[in-house]
Amino acid sequence: MKIDYRKKRISRIVNHWVFLVILITVAGSLLVVIAVQSVYQKYYSYSLVEEYVKDVSIDVVDTFSNDLRTYVNSFVDEIEKNKELMEDDKLEKLVNSNKNFISEIDVVDENGIIIHSNVPEYIGFDMRSGEQSREFMCLLEGETYYQQELRGSAYDENIKKVYAGRTLSDGSGFIELGISEENYLKFLNQKLEQEVKYRRVGIGGAMMISDPDRVIIGSTGGKMDGQIIEDESVLPEEEGEFTHSKITMFGDEYFVVATKNKEYYVIGAYPTAEAAYGGSIDKFLTIAMVFVILISFFVVLSRLLKNHVVRGVEGIHNALVKITSGHLGERVDIRSSLEFSELSDGINKTVDKLAELIDEATERLDSELKMANLIQQTSLPECSQNFRHNQYFELYAQMEPAKVVGGDFYDFYLLHDDVLVVTVADVSDKGIPAAMFMMRAKTILKGLAEEGKDLEELATIANRALCENNEANMFVTLWIGFIDLKTG
Repeated sequence: MKIDYRKKRISRIVNHWVFLVILITVAGSLLVVIAVQSVYQKYYSYSLVEEYVKDVSIDVVDTFSNDLRTYVNSFVDEIEKNKELMEDDKLEKLVNSNKNFISEIDVVDENGIIIHSNVPEYIGFDMRSGEQSREFMCLLEGETYYQQELRGSAYDENIKKVYAGRTLSDGSGFIELGISEENYLKFLNQKLEQEVKYRRVGIGGAMMISDPDRVIIGSTGGKMDGQIIEDESVLPEEEGEFTHSKITMFGDEYFVVATKNKEYYVIGAYPTAEAAYGGSIDKFLTIAMVFVILISFFVVLSRLLKNHVVRGVEGIHNALVKITSGHLGERVDIRSSLEFSELSDGINKTVDKLAELIDEATERLDSELKMANLIQQTSLPECSQNFRHNQYFELYAQMEPAKVVGGDFYDFYLLHDDVLVVTVADVSDKGIPAAMFMMRAKTILKGLAEEGKDLEELATIANRALCENNEANMFVTLWIGFIDLKTG
């Protein structure tokens, strides 16, 4: 529906459009905010869960590294206190007594040669000869402790172990401990179960540990232990890879992040309902903030427009109303900006010029009217001595028009020296048009009288003549009489 603004004040029009623009901006902003918040909510949820998963993975590795270092230091300290423990059979007993953790103890001399070991075939092995074992040469070059991840040994690539070593205090070499893959994974599983048992994501989320068969071997509070992750796509294929999924597990929908670490999976699950609730609060706060900002912007913008534009326009409008009503002395003095100052000066100059032109036109019109009055007066007959004091009559006439010129007129004249014609008339309207019509009527009447027409015929012919080409529908009311001076 088209709105007619011709009868509305500019302040209302400006407020209407500013409010409409702000309303559209608010609606658009809210849609953008909702869309961005939805994307951000999903991103934030995955990021939150991924951080938990990373923390668990790192904490487990750090725990293992710290525990392994503690073990290595205690073993080396014990062996240094009891040198006889370096004998091969004693080392084998030491390993057997700690077989749940370590599977190998090697004593390496300052030349990098294994001189004692619980594994007889390793005795005499040159540590510099293998890529894996060569890394431990740093212990003979100033380092005091070195540890590796699970990998194939230099003696046999197919045998995977975790190795760690510490230098002997007398500088005669170092002692290296090896942990089998089985013990390493068993240790990790125990640590992972402990790590996730008391961890949860958010309020209703959970952390889980899964074996390669997707069986959950540890979870928050142990609630999901023993259950199977049915959706295989949730778990990554490559070690260190992270997968992000939005799936339904165990009857609830979750944002799920999983990573593979050695032979197990670390999985974090965050309920979508909980994420949505937190997102709803964020959306509400954001929407409220946007709404307050835009409303404040509307108020400030409306005030600025009113103070710097609307008031100036209304001031000029009010002055122009007075000017157009005839008050040419009214001055426009709006100086709130350069544009309004120039506009005010322009209007004032225009009005001054208009007043000057009106004065000139008035003077010219007065002059012309005076001339017209003179012409009109001279067209009327004069009361000469013959007409004023005649043996048969006395006559005197004078006309004073309401305006400078008018439509009233009189006429008198003699026909054949014995008939006096007297005319008194009033033309409709005033001013120059009436004076011109008066001249026409006077001429027609006198001409018909001089032609010898009687009164009835004279009136009929004069009426017909005055009706011709009379678009303005002017008319004349007159009294005309013939006086026979002989008979009276």
